[in-house]
Amino acid sequence: MKPTTLEGFKNLLKDSEFVIFGTGKAAVRLWGVLGKLGLSPVAFLDNYIYGIEKNSGLPIFKPTEYNWGNKRTLVLLSIVTDSKSDEVFKQLINQGISEDLMMTLEEVAQALISVDITWQNTDENTFDWSRNNHRIEEMAKMIGGNITSVADLGCGNQHLKSLLSSSFKYVPIDYISRSEDTVVLDFNNDILPQISVDCMFLSGIISYIEDLPNFFDWVCTGAAKQIVIGHRYPYSAAKEKFFSMTASPSFDEVKDFVCNRGFLLVNTKNITQNNLEYAIMSFERI
Repeated sequence: MKPTTLEGFKNLLKDSEFVIFGTGKAAVRLWGVLGKLGLSPVAFLDNYIYGIEKNSGLPIFKPTEYNWGNKRTLVLLSIVTDSKSDEVFKQLINQGISEDLMMTLEEVAQALISVDITWQNTDENTFDWSRNNHRIEEMAKMIGGNITSVADLGCGNQHLKSLLSSSFKYVPIDYISRSEDTVVLDFNNDILPQISVDCMFLSGIISYIEDLPNFFDWVCTGAAKQIVIGHRYPYSAAKEKFFSMTASPSFDEVKDFVCNRGFLLVNTKNITQNNLEYAIMSFERI
């Protein structure tokens, strides 16, 4: 039986050797959370080798190259999308790994649902920021030709800045400093400062906002001409909590938040990034 409680989950991992399948954002987060619980995998597995080992100190193997031996090795899948998780399940089963020894991210998240998981559970130095580049680049294409200033909310590694002309006024905003000119702002606990730019740029930040009406009041007041939003399809409740997400508005709800505050939806596009589906929306002030 796969554990559904925290104690059962901890006891299972303490009694078994285990690996994490995946090396992306979810894997880094899972590794950080397990570390806080005093648990550590023996290795990471992935079909594509990334550089997590330089930060974790743990090796990465392709599943076909890992020495499974005769050990009872559990596999924790850090795959967010169900379809991709199913693919990995089939891959490992075909390799001779028992389904009973594998747990999906949904099952892991359910077992960890009582744990207070925050961003402090992981080290941002392990993030592969380039995995967000595709979404940022597609969103940047929607910035209008009459825009000369942009506020980048949740700016991360400021990839957007590299896509803009040097003549743009670029205002990076995030919960920790990313550069000397970063506006450090806790969107949930700080007083939102007065910002006035042509375009407010929101990439993946909406899911972490607690008071969405107040937040969009601020965003729409600060945007003189345009708002560009990248928003992912909602997860299950357990996965939302695992990623410390506090809001799961639908696309229609996001649209209503902005359009009810003096803007018109003028362009939309769906993209896939790291097997996750996103909708990109561009709004112009009426």
